[in-house]
Amino acid sequence: MVKSLCQYQGKDLDELVEPALLFYGRKKILDNTPLPLHLEKEKNPVLLTSPSKFPGKLAID
Repeated sequence: MVKSLCQYQGKDLDELVEPALLFYGRKKILDNTPLPLHLEKEKNPVLLTSPSKFPGKLAID
Protein backbone atom coordinates (compact mmCIF):
# COMPACT_ATOMS: atom_id res chain seq x y z
CA MET A 1 0.00 0.00 0.00
CA VAL A 2 2.73 2.47 0.95
CA LYS A 3 4.62 1.75 -2.23
CA SER A 4 1.60 2.64 -4.35
CA LEU A 5 0.93 5.82 -2.32
CA CYS A 6 4.36 7.17 -3.18
CA GLN A 7 3.32 7.79 -6.76
CA TYR A 8 0.45 10.09 -5.74
CA GLN A 9 1.01 13.81 -5.38
CA GLY A 10 -1.13 16.78 -4.41
CA LYS A 11 -4.58 16.56 -5.96
CA ASP A 12 -4.21 12.85 -6.74
CA LEU A 13 -3.59 12.13 -3.07
CA ASP A 14 -6.65 14.17 -2.08
CA GLU A 15 -8.76 12.13 -4.50
CA LEU A 16 -7.57 8.97 -2.76
CA VAL A 17 -7.85 10.14 0.85
CA GLU A 18 -11.10 12.15 0.76
CA PRO A 19 -13.38 9.20 -0.14
CA ALA A 20 -11.72 7.10 2.56
CA LEU A 21 -12.30 9.81 5.16
CA LEU A 22 -15.95 10.10 4.14
CA PHE A 23 -16.47 6.33 4.13
CA TYR A 24 -14.90 5.69 7.53
CA GLY A 25 -16.36 8.91 8.95
CA ARG A 26 -19.89 7.69 8.16
CA LYS A 27 -19.12 4.42 9.94
CA LYS A 28 -18.04 6.45 13.00
CA ILE A 29 -14.73 4.61 13.24
CA LEU A 30 -12.46 7.64 12.84
CA ASP A 31 -11.09 9.43 15.86
CA ASN A 32 -10.89 13.13 14.99
CA THR A 33 -9.18 14.08 18.23
CA PRO A 34 -6.14 16.23 17.40
CA LEU A 35 -2.82 14.61 18.21
CA PRO A 36 -0.75 16.47 20.78
CA LEU A 37 2.31 17.85 19.03
CA HIS A 38 5.25 19.28 20.91
CA LEU A 39 8.50 20.67 19.61
CA GLU A 40 11.70 19.16 20.98
CA LYS A 41 12.75 22.58 22.25
CA GLU A 42 9.62 22.66 24.44
CA LYS A 43 10.73 19.43 26.16
CA ASN A 44 14.17 20.71 27.10
CA PRO A 45 14.57 24.23 28.58
CA VAL A 46 18.24 24.34 27.52
CA LEU A 47 17.15 24.26 23.88
CA LEU A 48 15.00 27.37 24.34
CA THR A 49 18.09 29.51 24.95
CA SER A 50 20.58 27.57 22.84
CA PRO A 51 22.23 29.45 19.95
CA SER A 52 22.28 26.14 18.09
CA LYS A 53 18.56 25.96 17.33
CA PHE A 54 19.08 24.78 13.76
CA PRO A 55 21.00 21.48 13.80
CA GLY A 56 23.54 21.22 11.03
CA LYS A 57 23.89 24.99 10.62
CA LEU A 58 26.80 26.82 12.19
CA ALA A 59 27.41 30.52 12.65
CA ILE A 60 31.14 31.16 12.45
CA ASP A 61 32.63 34.59 13.10
